[in-house]
Amino acid sequence: MHIVVGGPPNSGKSTVTAALVKLCRERKRRRGYNPTLS
Repeated sequence: MHIVVGGPPNSGKSTVTAALVKLCRERKRRRGYNPTLS
């Protein structure tokens, strides 16, 4: 899976990717960057 941040909004995937990126960043901050989901 390639997550492109700030890419062209194709069928509203930009919002989904942005949400996933935010969740990943929050998990990294809380758990000190533990790659549970590779």
